[in-house]
Amino acid sequence: MENLWQGSSLSSIEEIFDPIEIKKVVDSLVMSRFSAQIMKSRTRRSRSSCSESQDNVSLSSGRSDSSINTYNLSALISNPYPQPYYYENIFTCSETDPTCELSDYCSIGPSFNLMDTKLFILSQNKDQILKAIHYDDLYNKTRLSKERLEAERLLLINDLTSNLLLTRDNRFEEKNELCTGSVKIRNCYTWCDNQQLEEFFLCVVICGCKLLASELTQIKSNGVIHFKEEFVVTGLRPDFTINIKIYCASRKAMKKSKQSFACNYAPRPEEEIPLRKSLFTLWGETYTTLQDLPKSNSMEVWMNSGRFTASIFSWTDLNVNLSGFLNVNQSEECPLWNREWCCLDGRYLQYFNYPPDESFECKPIGTIDLATCVEFKLLSREECARKQTLFLKTYFGKTVLLSCDTRTEFECWRNCIERILSAIKIWEH
Repeated sequence: MENLWQGSSLSSIEEIFDPIEIKKVVDSLVMSRFSAQIMKSRTRRSRSSCSESQDNVSLSSGRSDSSINTYNLSALISNPYPQPYYYENIFTCSETDPTCELSDYCSIGPSFNLMDTKLFILSQNKDQILKAIHYDDLYNKTRLSKERLEAERLLLINDLTSNLLLTRDNRFEEKNELCTGSVKIRNCYTWCDNQQLEEFFLCVVICGCKLLASELTQIKSNGVIHFKEEFVVTGLRPDFTINIKIYCASRKAMKKSKQSFACNYAPRPEEEIPLRKSLFTLWGETYTTLQDLPKSNSMEVWMNSGRFTASIFSWTDLNVNLSGFLNVNQSEECPLWNREWCCLDGRYLQYFNYPPDESFECKPIGTIDLATCVEFKLLSREECARKQTLFLKTYFGKTVLLSCDTRTEFECWRNCIERILSAIKIWEH
């Protein structure tokens, strides 16, 4: 079978825990399935008491939890976060490093630690999701809806995110990485010998503090489980580890978890919602590091549950920008030096006649892609009469000599170019 419903192709932490999105999921869960049951329950109570006034009394009046109201179930997901401590971008990941996510938010307030604030938000999200599941157990005893599946999915991801924050807090250190890598994983396939079409599968990719989750899917008739989403993890250092997990839940287990009552009754705001974990259980997992990245852009590993294949790509993100005047010589044989404005933007080294040419996006005099560089070194005085001269040679036999005026400029240009060449060698060669 294909995916159960259409939705966003990929859910990241910031998408999953957007309160507006959670409200939509739970609204559809509690309203689309339970409105008729609630109205029937109210009608029975009205007839038995013969009092029209009881229909106008909210069961939540005078209660401690105003978000549970049989007359207004759309308010089930209320805003549980104190305004000074809630931000829309609280789950926005760092663009440069997945492990320094927490260090970007130091302005929440001296009285609240950012880690505690995020855990508090996750705890409130879990309470609201469990409320929705509890309503489903009460009023929807026979049919398993897609909203219920989505609620179980959100509950699993909420718990996984909490575990990441609790177990990886010692890695939340700010590191300024100019050259990082990115990995894209797509077309994930796995096979299941026991073809139970009543099972639902979810793929989760975890790296550092980043968590990406797929939509729910089911086994096809040939036993193939296909996850169509693309998982893109950015800001990686060479020592990264990507954990790929597959979770499974059966329709039978979800129906079995539903409570059985003799008749429908209005929920009481003061009754405690039972705490539990998601019905999704770990079906298989594997790990990927830089050394495991294949040159053929295709990976095949064996999980404890079977074979897993995927297309995997990697590239480098070069956040290096440097500009300045250099003496440039494009011929080793003829010592012809020109004073030119050189710009290092990522992997490209460009040179212009004047600095404004760069600002007005004029065509450069020359451009060198450092990915084509086969040799880079410092020339001695025997090889070049000028001090502090760098030698660069490309695949195509083109040579460029870069001479700096001062030792400081020389060290700066040399370090930046070496960083770029090292990153390209690690991630792309």
